[in-house]
Amino acid sequence: MSWRKTILSPGNGTDMPAVGANVKIDYTGWLRDPSNPDHEKGKEFDSSKGRGPLATPIGKGRVIKGWDEGVLSMTLGEEAILTIDSSYAYGDGYVSTMLGQPFPFVIDPKNIPRITPIFSPPPAALGFPGVIPPKADLIFQVKLIEINGKRA
Repeated sequence: MSWRKTILSPGNGTDMPAVGANVKIDYTGWLRDPSNPDHEKGKEFDSSKGRGPLATPIGKGRVIKGWDEGVLSMTLGEEAILTIDSSYAYGDGYVSTMLGQPFPFVIDPKNIPRITPIFSPPPAALGFPGVIPPKADLIFQVKLIEINGKRA
């Protein structure tokens, strides 16, 4: 499995985003919990609640591959659960959400300049709440609320 969609509420059945369409998505993301027999939602790591929807061109690699492909399969107004394997999420990399910044974005350790700190604080102390560990499978509840300015 690379990603799987479970429809919670169907959309209008006709309007689907094309590659490059500007979409707005309400979402909440959880780590997939392998200790749970049903592999259900684990720890919530990010949500658009209180911030407003994520606006992004879809299908252009601006979000994780599971979102690009999953959202392209939705119709306007559809609400679904996207269960995404790590290979279609962040793979071996670490990512995090920064306060006030929209999710998702990737921190590639190879592109960070080498800085010699006076002390080495633990990663959680660096101000990056909601860290997604390497090889993490993710679960998102997403609602496609707008395509190129057309609202659900």
